Amino acid sequence: MWRAAGRPAAGGKGRVGAGVAQVVTGIVLLLVVVALTTVGGLVHRSRDGRVRAAKPAKPGTRAVTLTDELRALGEGETRLLAFAQDRDVTIGSARATAARTQRIVAGRGVVIVEGEEENTLSLAIAPRGGRGPLVVDVPRLTGWMPRFPVAAEGDFGLRHEARLDGADTTLRLAWVRPMRLETPLWDAGLGAPAAIAWRGTNLEAELRRLPGGPGTLERLSELLARTAADTPGRPILANIVRDMAEIRRLLDLARGAVREAVVADAALTRARAAGEDRTGAERDEARRALNRASQTAERTAATADTAWRVWLDAVQELLTRTG
Repeated sequence: MWRAAGRPAAGGKGRVGAGVAQVVTGIVLLLVVVALTTVGGLVHRSRDGRVRAAKPAKPGTRAVTLTDELRALGEGETRLLAFAQDRDVTIGSARATAARTQRIVAGRGVVIVEGEEENTLSLAIAPRGGRGPLVVDVPRLTGWMPRFPVAAEGDFGLRHEARLDGADTTLRLAWVRPMRLETPLWDAGLGAPAAIAWRGTNLEAELRRLPGGPGTLERLSELLARTAADTPGRPILANIVRDMAEIRRLLDLARGAVREAVVADAALTRARAAGEDRTGAERDEARRALNRASQTAERTAATADTAWRVWLDAVQELLTRTG
């Protein structure tokens, strides 16, 4: 059975196939074929060894150049052919994927994007003047719905029909499937933000997991930039990006305050150790240094507590608005 039909064969009584596309595990395998299905579909091996249609479809058009792998066809012989390769027809292929956002919603601590993904196979066909129907068979893609007219389904997969007018053309066959992406505003493994304390936490090591840490704000900003202005839920995302930017600023302030508190606490520890080794006047000076270090540690710890609390309040407010 022929799988692709194109311009008339010799004498106008046959059909010449133009192309078959097959997708195998993401790799596009293109077969350019012809099908001569009636008595008019005669091929002839010339003295140069090439196998061609016995004569052009009509005066002024080229003869179809076919595969020369017909070993049993001797020079000067003519034979009826049902299926062969037209070497003059060329097909190029390319795949492209795209995601379209259709709606944005906010959950507690998460941004949810709903839309669809599109997987497109483009076939650039150069028929070299060939005209007529074209049939393209492609396998089904599990989980994807074809967005092109399907003429038939079967063991061959999905069959799409088009028509060639002799000029170069590009067929685009697209499949779509629903898309749902969730972007957490922070690592839920940390637990409730209110329970996070700066004391005993390695902030720099855990920074990417924290609300306002690097990564999340950037991803949300990119999503906002590529979302159309009229997309439902875009204002919600814009507000979240604005709030996350403020949370980032407050987190940076809290980190700076925590660093000062950690440095001051380390200085207090050294001052205590120094006071234990001194006697006389040196001991008195060590006690005064210890007192200054203690006051600095208390002050910087209080500043860190305040900055941390301001940051947590902003996080909690965002949770309230999105939850």
